[in-house]
Amino acid sequence: MSNRGNDLLLKLLQFRYPRVMVEEGLRAVRQWLEASSQLEGPASVYSRWEVEEDWCLSVLRSYQAEHGPDFPWSVGEDMSADGRRQLALFLARKHLHNFDATHCTPLPAEHFQMPWHL
Repeated sequence: MSNRGNDLLLKLLQFRYPRVMVEEGLRAVRQWLEASSQLEGPASVYSRWEVEEDWCLSVLRSYQAEHGPDFPWSVGEDMSADGRRQLALFLARKHLHNFDATHCTPLPAEHFQMPWHL
């Protein structure tokens, strides 16, 4: 992971979701980030862990309804390792879109996305 964007993503997720980004969540996100430069690709890492997006959204919405929107969140505290991996990958994919380019290439307008809300 030589990309500063990857480092920023990991720091953001670790700050906002420290209970999700423990060992197994962190490892899964690193595999997902590293897969973008390999043959298998990030989609295969995402599908290997069988990320259930509806479940992830439900968990996050329930947490926010009970605890409010302010970070850091303790979601994932009483969750299985598999649940934390799924949530970590879901959050990583929501926060980062992979764009293959050389250094200092301007980002095309179609890659800009409005922030998502629960």
